[in-house]
Order: sequence, then C-alpha cells, then structure tokens
Amino acid sequence: MNNKFHITGRGVSLSEPLRIYLERKVSKINKLFNHSFSVYCEIVHKKTRIGVNNVFAVEISISLPRAYIKVEKEGYDVYEVIDEIEPVLQRQIKKYRAKRIHKNRKQKFSQIALQF
Repeated sequence: MNNKFHITGRGVSLSEPLRIYLERKVSKINKLFNHSFSVYCEIVHKKTRIGVNNVFAVEISISLPRAYIKVEKEGYDVYEVIDEIEPVLQRQIKKYRAKRIHKNRKQKFSQIALQF
C-alpha cells in the first residue's frame, strides 16, 4: 500500500525522531485498511496570552473513500499529545469501517430481496 504522510509544522522544528515517532503511531492504522490513503499531520506551537506556557496542537486528517476523518488535540508535550490522539483516531476509523460494512450488507440484502 502506498500511504502518503504529509507532516508539517508551524512554529516548531520537525526533528527526525519526532517525524519517525508520528509516522510510527499513525501507521498502526494500516492494518485496518486494505487500500491506500493520505494522512495529513500538522503540529502547531501556540503561545498562551501570557507567553509563559507553551501549548502544542496536533491535528491529523485522513482522507478516505467517502469520508474525511479529523482528530485534533492540544497539550504541553508533543509526544503526549500524539499518544492521546492515537486511540481517538483508531476509534473513529473503526466507526467508519463499521458504517461501511453495515451499508454494504444492507445493499446486498436489498439486492437479494429484489431478486425474489
């Protein structure tokens, strides 16, 4: 499968370990699909109003056939935010797959019913 990872950073330098860590976490969803898809990841460094606390926002968007999944989290550590995003992303993908399977079964059943 040729999955495309597009990782961008605003206000933060994307080091190679961070890029590898993010790709490894997101690539766990490969086992849930049998086709290719595109993943867009954006890491944003936000400063609070006072400027003392640094907040990182990580947004992951996946374009799938007939769906677009988007997950966004904020936190003080980039690696923790990526760890928090992973289960949410997997949950949304499983929900997407369940809907697709249900629709396919429903269509097949209606075609069989029309034949009789």
